[in-house]
Amino acid sequence: MRKILIILIFPLFTIAQNHLLPVQGYFDTYPHRLEYFPVIKKVLFENLSETPSVQFIVTPSFSPEFVVQINQQGDKFILNYNIAKESIWYSKKRNYVKIEKFKKEIQNDVALKLIELYKLCIYQTKYEEEEIFGLDGTNYYFTIFDNGLKSGTIWSPEEESKMGKLVEISDILVDYATDSDIKLDDNFLKKANDLINLLK
Repeated sequence: MRKILIILIFPLFTIAQNHLLPVQGYFDTYPHRLEYFPVIKKVLFENLSETPSVQFIVTPSFSPEFVVQINQQGDKFILNYNIAKESIWYSKKRNYVKIEKFKKEIQNDVALKLIELYKLCIYQTKYEEEEIFGLDGTNYYFTIFDNGLKSGTIWSPEEESKMGKLVEISDILVDYATDSDIKLDDNFLKKANDLINLLK
C-alpha cells in the first residue's frame, strides 16, 4: 500500500484542523504559486474532466504531486489517478514532467458517499482567524462540481482531526487505484459515514 511521508517543522504548537480553508484566488495568492499552479494543471490534468464529481489534489513538500478524480460516465463512476514521476516543484523542466496514470471503476454507492462527504466538507469551509505557517508538509485540495466548481484546502492536518480523517479516506482511493487487493468495502463506507456524522 502506498504511504505518504509527511515531514513537519512546526515546533511551537499544533492545531487540530476540523474544517477546510478557502482556496486562494489569483489576486490573493502568493507569487510563487502563480507560476506553480498552472504547471500542476497542465501536467497532471491531461485527459481529466473540468467538472469532476470529486477531486483530490496533493502537493507534498518533497514527493511527487498527484490528483484523484471521480467522474460519472453513463451509469458508472470512474476513478482516475495521475501522479507525477518526479516532483514538479523541484523539476528543472516542470512543463515536461512525465506522469503515471491509473483508471478504475468505483462502486456507485461508494462514489455517491464520497460526493456527499466532500460536499459537506467543502460547504463548511471557513477562514481561520490566524494564518497557519509551516515550513514542510503537504497541501491538500478538495473539489466538487455542484453548480460550478467549489473547493477547500488544508495543510498537514493532525490525523485525529476531522480533516485528518478526510485525508485518510481520500488516501485510500490512491491505494485502491494502484493495488488490486484493496477493496472499498463496508469498512470504507463506515469511515465515510462516521466522518459525515461528525461533521453534521
